[in-house]
Amino acid sequence: MQTTTLGSLSSDSEVSSDDSTGSTSHPGCWLIPISVEGINTLALIDTGASVTLMGWPLYQTVQQVRALKLQTHNMPRLEGVGGNPVPTLGCAEVEVGIAARVYKTPVVVSARKKRPNFVIGADFLAVHDCDLSLNQKLFTVECNSVRCIPERVKTSHARLKLARWVKLPPHTEVLVSCKATQSIKHFGTFCAVAQLASNSWHYAEDGLVIGSSLVAPDKATHHIPVMNLSDSTQTLHEGTQLGDIFSVESFKHVQ
Repeated sequence: MQTTTLGSLSSDSEVSSDDSTGSTSHPGCWLIPISVEGINTLALIDTGASVTLMGWPLYQTVQQVRALKLQTHNMPRLEGVGGNPVPTLGCAEVEVGIAARVYKTPVVVSARKKRPNFVIGADFLAVHDCDLSLNQKLFTVECNSVRCIPERVKTSHARLKLARWVKLPPHTEVLVSCKATQSIKHFGTFCAVAQLASNSWHYAEDGLVIGSSLVAPDKATHHIPVMNLSDSTQTLHEGTQLGDIFSVESFKHVQ
């Protein structure tokens, strides 16, 4: 059985998140905003990882959008720092969105119920001619660049919580009202984008998918889509955390 490594990640590693500040960190790695099958999240850039990895929490959320077919034949044995084994569920091909482009790439799905949600490994970096500029804090994929979030640096980032309770009928999509946990007026001229919260995978078990949308920093209330894919009515209570808000320098409108 082939053995591959996960660079700076150990079998017990996870991205830490400070609920009070919204800062995210991981030793020795950089983060970039990506989408996986249309679901927004943050990915670790790990040049020491042999393979690209999807975490179990994100996998559960993706399954609500598209049922992935996992391949378990000839699976490599993954090891973290110190030779610690990393349990896996299988391999699958997913669509990864970076800097307004979508790339079909194979990923290994972790069996651990911890973050990180996604790790971009050396296999993806080599195939797509990627470059990581530490001085400019840019990650470039086939001439398309996205700004990186360095380790242990607080970002322009706030939590998004439900402004009032809401009932979601079965198989519906509803725009729900949310409020930021802190002022986002300093986020800049452009809108801030509401992204999937790091713990929203819990809702996947109830058939809920939290969408993402652009929001205006000068508004007190923001609206994001929530889909109920289950056969029963779901209730979300006031104050429920649904997502995160990040500053963006630009965005591209896609029809």
